[in-house]
Amino acid sequence: MSDGVVVLDERHRIVDLNPAARRIFGLPASGIGLPAESVFADWPDLMAAYRTATEVQAEIHFTQEPPRDFEARSAPLFEQEQLSGWLIVLHEITERKRIEGVLRKSEERLRSLVQTAPEAIITVGTDGKIVGWNLGAEEIFQYPEVEILNQYLVNLMPERYRTQYQDDLKRLSTGGEPRIIGQTIRLVGLRKDGTEFPIELILSSWKVKNEIFFTGLIRDITERVKAEEKLEYQSTHDTLTGLFNRQYFEAAMDQFQKSQCFPISILMMDMDGLKQVNDVYGHSAGDDLLRRVAQYLKIAFRREDLVARIGGDEFVAILPESDAATAARVVERVQQVLDEQSRGLPPDQVPSLSIGFACGLEGDLLENVLDQADQVMYVEKAKKKE
Repeated sequence: MSDGVVVLDERHRIVDLNPAARRIFGLPASGIGLPAESVFADWPDLMAAYRTATEVQAEIHFTQEPPRDFEARSAPLFEQEQLSGWLIVLHEITERKRIEGVLRKSEERLRSLVQTAPEAIITVGTDGKIVGWNLGAEEIFQYPEVEILNQYLVNLMPERYRTQYQDDLKRLSTGGEPRIIGQTIRLVGLRKDGTEFPIELILSSWKVKNEIFFTGLIRDITERVKAEEKLEYQSTHDTLTGLFNRQYFEAAMDQFQKSQCFPISILMMDMDGLKQVNDVYGHSAGDDLLRRVAQYLKIAFRREDLVARIGGDEFVAILPESDAATAARVVERVQQVLDEQSRGLPPDQVPSLSIGFACGLEGDLLENVLDQADQVMYVEKAKKKE
């Protein structure tokens, strides 16, 4: 529909109007000479607009069926510097107002979703300052919105990551390759109280006019990481003693075989009398003895040594960069730790180990070295039974 145009004289009578204006006001074929007060009776905002000697522009909502919205502009007309009337132009904006209403409701729904989302949703500009912050972010990072808005995002990450972040932000802001946009990545977050915690981030970018913004959806994955670490630990460790298990030991053997850590010595250790303890005192006492031995072995070996429980009463240790003389000294240290830690214990709680060792040089198969250590251990065990 074209704009409606109405011309009033100084006494507010219609002196001219176009067909569009007649349709808008529902006037008969002419409408010339009618007082504006009668024609605009249902348009109080419009009457207020032309009762001033200055130009007025306003949005007017017409409540009669069908409801419509117009943008009205009223301008005074002068003749020889005397007010001679008004020019009124009506531009229908019903469809625009409908779309604005739909968009407004959509924005309200989106804002509600953003605010109530359990994840942190944070938006920053190219300067790195936070311009968007939801309740999820407040819950996760412990900053209220009023305190964090317009602060730099680096406040939410440990110091050691800040330089890399600033470099990445600069690269993205200047049109660099968006390698992490749309990807799920794991990072470390920093709460207001200074505690660090693992987060999962999905980053998106968007542009308003010539300004680029970045929005991150962030999840606190502390509990998930704990569960993953627990599963990882359980898959590689013996549940009774806390030492590495057989599966981990076998994988480590393959890695050491490919390493540059030769000479490598292997100790095979078998607990003496475990069956007798189980038979006489019960399996609970036997389990306690196994746990005690495991603790003693942790004391006796170096940090770089790998100690594992590979059977009911069998333990093994891999000593990288250790020749036969070193392995012999380690056997003595193990026996010394057992004696020191067991001093004062009842005889049934004092552990005893039969130990055999062998050393492999570069080019030797560690499986053969393990077999040699096992044979020596059984010789030692047989001597104790004589």
